Amino acid sequence: MLELVFIEFGSWNAFLITRKVFGTIGDPELHDRLRPEQPYTRRRGPPMNLTGNVIPSLRPSQWTRTHWAEKLPKYDVPPYVIEAAFGKKAGNATQNIRRLMPEVLNAQTYGDWFTYLLYVEEEQMR
Repeated sequence: MLELVFIEFGSWNAFLITRKVFGTIGDPELHDRLRPEQPYTRRRGPPMNLTGNVIPSLRPSQWTRTHWAEKLPKYDVPPYVIEAAFGKKAGNATQNIRRLMPEVLNAQTYGDWFTYLLYVEEEQMR
């Protein structure tokens, strides 16, 4: 994947161009030797002899409505996250949210960062 980022100095507007790049890595002669000898053909399965009564199945679980045992309590998003993303001083919301990103992203801080992103997404959906 090739990504080119262009930034206009002064206004700091940026845009991104992304393109797929294909290439052959390695020795072309080796690629020719590893090429299949004949085109792939799918094997046919054994013939099925369906005799007898057909028993209808139950509805798939994804088609049935989920009945929750209990409702989760309401959790309010921290106000500083909402202010950074959607407040009056938000300006560039992406940069403001990135300021909440920890300096070091590791196993301990990844959960907090992902939580911030979920908060913002939840607020966008309201």
